[in-house]
Amino acid sequence: MVKALVLATFLFSMTAQAEKLDVQIKSQATVRTGEPIRLGEISDLTDFQKPLVQKLYDLVIYDSILNETTVPIEAKSLAQEIRGKLSFQDLQQVSLRIPEVVQIKAKRNFISENGLRRQIYEEVERYCGSCEVVYTDLKIPEIQGSSEVLGVQLDTQSVRQPGSFLLPLIVETSQGKQQLFVQGRMQWWKEAPIAKRMIQFGQRIQMSDLELKKINIGFVKDATPQLQDLVGRVSARTITIGQNVSFQDLKKEAAVERGQTVKLLIGSDVMEITSSAVAEETGFLGDVIRVKQPETKKVISGVLVEKGVVKVQ
Repeated sequence: MVKALVLATFLFSMTAQAEKLDVQIKSQATVRTGEPIRLGEISDLTDFQKPLVQKLYDLVIYDSILNETTVPIEAKSLAQEIRGKLSFQDLQQVSLRIPEVVQIKAKRNFISENGLRRQIYEEVERYCGSCEVVYTDLKIPEIQGSSEVLGVQLDTQSVRQPGSFLLPLIVETSQGKQQLFVQGRMQWWKEAPIAKRMIQFGQRIQMSDLELKKINIGFVKDATPQLQDLVGRVSARTITIGQNVSFQDLKKEAAVERGQTVKLLIGSDVMEITSSAVAEETGFLGDVIRVKQPETKKVISGVLVEKGVVKVQ
């Protein structure tokens, strides 16, 4: 086994100084009969946030196994197969660990857990962007009898937030279609600004006050802002060390005060004229406010697009 592991490390770690994607091949893996064998089905690839993971997951490394049987594959053979199907650039980013022998078992009625996890993640991505999905419980239904599974379709439309879920799974078999359910619980983790020290009420936030850490956003009631969205803003309450900092913790500051001179943008993105005007009222970002042009004394309305900037179209 030691020799096989050394071989895999040699093939996929040509630039050891760079941070690599560590991929562990399973010593025993199950696939569905009649389907091409993809790297994602025989490895621990589950971090679908990374584009490289999704590419590797879909990588077909062997043709399908047509009968229910177990096929042993030696590490050397598997490593050469993968190496021959990846670009040189991809090889520089991957560190692959392969057991001495990989046992691949083919089953007629197999439903891929990794495949279902990926589909759920793709739906989560619509609502949470770069969230990491952590399952605290995941139950995959089993197909009873000797029916051959021809295809599965998971309905993920009800995935809108972390917590418990019950998702319909349509399974097409050689004996017809049936509806089963995938159930479980999941957490969504995402990098968010955290207070490095206590921030007092009314204090203006500095970059040194914050750091990014992954948090369970199931307990966060507000959106998770970027660090730059918080710097320079004033705290509306005392924020303790280690607390997640959100927009709810900030004072809503006016983007312009009545009587303040503002930059006026008139026109479209194709042709835009810049001038100055005086705000006739106090407003916040996104508000439509009235401004007066000093030369003509004409009052017009525009949208506050940033602090001290009004756009008229």
